[in-house]
This record gives sequence, C-alpha cells and structure tokens, in this order.
Amino acid sequence: MLQPSKLATLKDSEPITFLILRELVEAVNLIGSMIGIDPRPAPQADPKAALPAPPPPLKVTLTTSGALDFVEITPHPNHDDWTQYFIEGSTSPTFDTVKTIKLGSSWTGMFSVTGTNYVRAYAKKPMTAKSAYVYAA
Repeated sequence: MLQPSKLATLKDSEPITFLILRELVEAVNLIGSMIGIDPRPAPQADPKAALPAPPPPLKVTLTTSGALDFVEITPHPNHDDWTQYFIEGSTSPTFDTVKTIKLGSSWTGMFSVTGTNYVRAYAKKPMTAKSAYVYAA
C-alpha cells in the first residue's frame, strides 16, 4: 500500500513534490478500492511456523501373522495426495522405543519386528506438524 506517511520526509524539503506524490498515492488507492483491491497489506505468516497438521487417520488395524505385523490405515476422508502416513511400532504400551516406518501415501504396511504388540499411526504433510496419534485397537 502506498502511504502518505512514508512521504513525510519530503514534506519539509520538497513541499510541492510531496503534495503531488500524496495526490498520486490517494488516486492509486482510490482506484484500487473501486476495483476491489484492498490497499492494506496482507497479514504475513511467520515463515518459521509449521503449518497446521493434517487430520489424523480414522483407524489403524493390526493383524499379526507369525513374525510379521500387518498394519492397515483407514485415512481421513479429507486426506489429499500430499498426506503422508507413518506407523510406529513398539513392544511397550508407553512407546518408550519405537520403530517408525514411512508408508508415504500408501495405507498399508508391515513390520518385521518380533513382539511388536503396540502400533500407532499419524499423518503428516511436508512443512506441517504431525497429526494426532491413532492407536491400533
């Protein structure tokens, strides 16, 4: 937005130039508002802040077959092609130590860790925080 206050330095040293530029600024802002352009600057997001997390998966299903654990994720209906899914497996219900597997945009995966009895999943997009965890029933 062109602001007359930024031209204040010219007010004393170049008064005629200041008046001409002030009129020009007001005319440009008037035309902009007439055609639907808001002359105020848009709010700026913090470039270091993470974007909001995607919605978490709806459900995680764990099926064990011998030494392999198969995991299936039911995605949230609002997921998109950028949503990446991750599963974490642990031998402890508190998830003290975890093995994380990136499924990408796939909804199924398998663990080859013997004794993995606890599984949780989350969704994430590039430059976002993790979604809430969803635990296998």
